[in-house]
Amino acid sequence: MIDFLTFNSFISPAAWLIMYYVGALLIPLLMLTLWFWINHKTQNIPHQTMLGVWLRFSIRHRFIVLGFLLFAFLLMQIFWRLFIEFILAYFQIHAQLMMSSPPC
Repeated sequence: MIDFLTFNSFISPAAWLIMYYVGALLIPLLMLTLWFWINHKTQNIPHQTMLGVWLRFSIRHRFIVLGFLLFAFLLMQIFWRLFIEFILAYFQIHAQLMMSSPPC
């Protein structure tokens, strides 16, 4: 425990994998929470106005907006995965350097 607190040892890669899956589940939930919070804060805008704006869009534009939102969600998931892969690669590089360097 002392090695962990003094940064002489790292969090294990298994813990990062768990963090990846927790984050992959929490990111969409946090997005929905943010969406509901924004929706709650804009309650002073009549619902008919917000619905009217959406209904004024043509079917083509609705698909474009929904496609953009889906693309943004997938891009966010990819960035999360790349972040975790970068951390895991750092662990592998560190392990190789520690094995190749002579002891002090």
